[in-house]
Amino acid sequence: MQIKKKISTTSKPFKPTLALNNNSSHLTFNMKPGLYTKYKSYLQRDKTILKKLQPTNSQQRLETVQNALLRRFFLELTQSFIIPLERYFSSLLPLQKLYQANREPPLIKDFDKEEFLKTIDQYGPQLTSGLKGDWKDLYKHFLSTPNFRLWLLNRQQEANAKIYSLYIKTLAYCHLEQDLNLSQLKELELIDLVIKFRDLIQRIEIKNDERLLTLNQVDRNDYLEKLKMKMKLIIDENLPDDMKILFNKSIKNSLT
Repeated sequence: MQIKKKISTTSKPFKPTLALNNNSSHLTFNMKPGLYTKYKSYLQRDKTILKKLQPTNSQQRLETVQNALLRRFFLELTQSFIIPLERYFSSLLPLQKLYQANREPPLIKDFDKEEFLKTIDQYGPQLTSGLKGDWKDLYKHFLSTPNFRLWLLNRQQEANAKIYSLYIKTLAYCHLEQDLNLSQLKELELIDLVIKFRDLIQRIEIKNDERLLTLNQVDRNDYLEKLKMKMKLIIDENLPDDMKILFNKSIKNSLT
């Protein structure tokens, strides 16, 4: 596989030299036959796959066999290219200890291109691919393309959905006193907490939050049950009577 980079378009086009054949009046091109391009490859040719695709003296390989060889070659090469990106992106995700019930969901760190490039020498594709070449320069080019931006956007969306699901799980399984210091909260703080639980319950039930689309039904039902129980406990045991009446009316349908 050869991945190309473009050389300045201001360069002059290739001009083959002309030679006059002494035995003929025809002009001939003094150049070898082949594919000529203005692009320069980042990686060297893989001679192994080329040999496998070339016909042997005995017979030509079936087209289906050659297609299978090419598919496997490009699949393995793509995986070798993606693994360093996935590894670095994983390092940007929040640690488990940052998921706390009394805080907002943790955030993904920014993708630092220079920091990523520093990892290539030690954790680059050379660990899984036999291809030689300038891998770091190849990544520099890739990081400036729309393909990278689309890949990063998709990975961030997937990661944010996972983070939000883990955050809801943290709230659903939290201990009200140990994790939220319930007995130390003032009335306004208790009301804010009830509203927070109510909003989460609505988001899970409505199923229109993109961050929760991958949440399976078993977990969805489990989280709903636990969040509703905690919210009812806060209302019934910690709020004054007037606030109990107000909130119990607003959540009556969700608790039936």
